[in-house]
Amino acid sequence: FSKKIASRINAKLLYFSQGYEFLFDYGTRYGEVESSFKIVDYVITISHYLQESYKKLFNFDSLLALNGIDYDLIHFNDEDKVLNEKKKIVMNLRSEALKGGFILNDIIKKITLDCQNVEIHIINNSLKYDFGVNNNPTVDLVVHNGPVDRINIYELLRNADILIDSSLSEGFGLLPLEAMAAGVVPIISNNLGSSEYAVDGKNAFIIKEVNDSSKYIEKLLLLLNDSELLSQMRKNAIKTASNFDFNDSIKNYYQILKDILEEKISPIHYELTKKDLEELSNHLISDLYYARVMLNCKNDYFDANKQAAKTGRAHNLYVLSKEFIKANLYLAKKTIRSIIDKDYKL
Repeated sequence: FSKKIASRINAKLLYFSQGYEFLFDYGTRYGEVESSFKIVDYVITISHYLQESYKKLFNFDSLLALNGIDYDLIHFNDEDKVLNEKKKIVMNLRSEALKGGFILNDIIKKITLDCQNVEIHIINNSLKYDFGVNNNPTVDLVVHNGPVDRINIYELLRNADILIDSSLSEGFGLLPLEAMAAGVVPIISNNLGSSEYAVDGKNAFIIKEVNDSSKYIEKLLLLLNDSELLSQMRKNAIKTASNFDFNDSIKNYYQILKDILEEKISPIHYELTKKDLEELSNHLISDLYYARVMLNCKNDYFDANKQAAKTGRAHNLYVLSKEFIKANLYLAKKTIRSIIDKDYKL
């Protein structure tokens, strides 16, 4: 659909790839994903891992704009952050099998069996979850049901010691890097994308046996029983995260888009073979289908306010006014709350 729109208005088509999309939907749309890369003018990626992957697959150079984090907002001011007497472990539980939630469940159970005097904080973004029985009175399991807003996630990280992330595939992996900025040591699977910043044994532990929950427990026990190691890795993590400030990412994105518009970067022009075209024919839409979709969009737009259907401008003003009021009410609420809580980060 994007290809059709671009061709109609003579626009450049950019593919923004944040993950290794060939694995999405359990790899059941591999041919469609492959075709989508071959019909664009430019591909922008967020990590060297993705850039190198697409070079091997398609023999073209994608553009790189490394991901970044709100370092100043997340960063714990004191690099000598005091270690919690009762160590706090954070995990993010998600529904997608590719994100390794089933492994996290096993890790949680084994923590209750093998560890003492810890708190497990679960950011729960899973549609369905069921934890094992916790018979260990020294282990607390605290569930924060999602969606959890960004500020609260940062607060959780600043109060934590260790992050465990068993995601099987990440294009970059923001959460472990955000954890580093907050002075948290990540124990993560070898998800490939996080290698952009994670160095095994220095600022994180990277588990190569990604589906073996006992390997995560081994590294967890090592950190729990060695405060000096935890403290040193924490300092290394903070230092690493400081190199990934989002301000730099914004500048990179801006420069890439500017160079494209000024035609300083040449388009890809992938040479489609006969078999490429055969696969592509399964996914490109016809002119008739395109016209039908556009007509439906137009009808849906006016049906939203039939009274304003005669004058599109009146409907535009109505929508803009409503969103303006909603946005300002939201900001006012956040501001008042930050004043009451004496939380001036906002």
